[in-house]
Amino acid sequence: MIYVLPLVLIFFTVLYASERSIEEATRTIAQNFVDTAERVIAGVEIENRTNLLYPEDCRRIQQNLRYERDIEELQIVSANQVHCSSIRSDNPNPLIRPEALSEEIVYLYSLPVEGMGESIVVVTRSNEDERYMAMALVDRDYMRATVGYRNDHRVKSAVLIMNGEATTPADMLAATNPSYMASSSLYGFEVFVEASDQLVEEKRVFYALVSIPVSMAVLLVMVVSRFLLKRNRSMFFQLKQALIRREFVLQYQPQVDANTLEVKGVEALVRWQHPEKGMLYPDVFIPLMEEFGLINGLTDYVIDASLKDLSAIQLPEGFHLGLNVPPSYIKAPARWVYLRQKHREFAAKGIRLGLEVTERQFLDKEARIALETMRQVGIEILLDDFGTGQTSLSVLQETKIDFLKIDKCFVDSIGHESVNTPVLNAIINLGKLLGVTMVAEGVENEIQANYLLERGVVLQQGYYYSKPKEIGDIDIRLSHKPELISALL
Repeated sequence: MIYVLPLVLIFFTVLYASERSIEEATRTIAQNFVDTAERVIAGVEIENRTNLLYPEDCRRIQQNLRYERDIEELQIVSANQVHCSSIRSDNPNPLIRPEALSEEIVYLYSLPVEGMGESIVVVTRSNEDERYMAMALVDRDYMRATVGYRNDHRVKSAVLIMNGEATTPADMLAATNPSYMASSSLYGFEVFVEASDQLVEEKRVFYALVSIPVSMAVLLVMVVSRFLLKRNRSMFFQLKQALIRREFVLQYQPQVDANTLEVKGVEALVRWQHPEKGMLYPDVFIPLMEEFGLINGLTDYVIDASLKDLSAIQLPEGFHLGLNVPPSYIKAPARWVYLRQKHREFAAKGIRLGLEVTERQFLDKEARIALETMRQVGIEILLDDFGTGQTSLSVLQETKIDFLKIDKCFVDSIGHESVNTPVLNAIINLGKLLGVTMVAEGVENEIQANYLLERGVVLQQGYYYSKPKEIGDIDIRLSHKPELISALL
């Protein structure tokens, strides 16, 4: 049923479009007929005015009109008498009696000659001598050939209406197909056109054929959209249930004092223990949590779970816990109350709570205000992935931070010729100038560890010291300085 409704809508839309197309084509044809007829009548009117310049010279008038194709007969009329005719000299009766004339210059006139029917007469009054007027009988065959409605397969019938009279029987105005009445703005006549059966059929078949690929495209879009929507709904349900069922687990990566090998703190990292797919890492589900509006709920979950985990073991006083928080979390005033409460609970157990934010979050003025508010109550602020974003020095001067975390991409440059090496040294010097504690991420070998230590970066984390582990598996003090990454894997 869900697929039938759009198809019905497409059907009626195509039907409506085809009818509008037929109407538009009929309107265009009728207007073209009017324009063509106007040009013919205008030409005849010019002939009338030309011959009225010398109304007495009948011979000249006859010579001028000898080869004129659009005029069947032209009469110069004066005092109800034909003063001159272009083709006859024995007919004193004008085409139209002058007393029957009004101000119009185009008339339909029923000729007394049998079989002639109604014809068009163009009447022009002389501007120089008001005694004279010209009456021109338009050649009907020429008019029909010029207008073309007799040869146009798109036209079922066409009726010319002048001064309330039609050139064809009035019953032709009762159309069964779409029709249109076009009017002449110059001469006041009208042309009624009815579309032919062939035109109607062509338009409807064309739009019916067009509707086939359109319908297929709509169905394809609907199927794909429904599949994606169903998939998203399914994923949303899975993530929501995962929060309820507490399928998310935390692992902690130690932050080690490179001099003493003491673990000074940890960074909490969330994982999803999927019942079917196994352990899933944040890059798989965090974007979906943000998209579905579940990220703040996950952050609450991580804070509660880390408090429970760290409360279960004995830790030294001042032990640091770093938590990654999303932009929406730190900007919500309702979360500030919750963070203050959790900060007090952590502090009661001798744990220093720290919020790790990225440069993208840090640049936001609203976020900086929120972070400063958190810092004032004792929560530590860590600027994560520094050097990979666009944080300006002025922003760092305006907003105080407690830790500056050096991204792994800069640590990887140690021991290699890389453009990142000078940047690493600049970041270290900047951290010293700002008076903040620096933490190097992604330390994977002794060369990197010693290079950083020689430059005053004491706190380090990475696989050289420990991979992320459950809190119960972390040694607060390393028994020996690690030599190989593989020893910890």
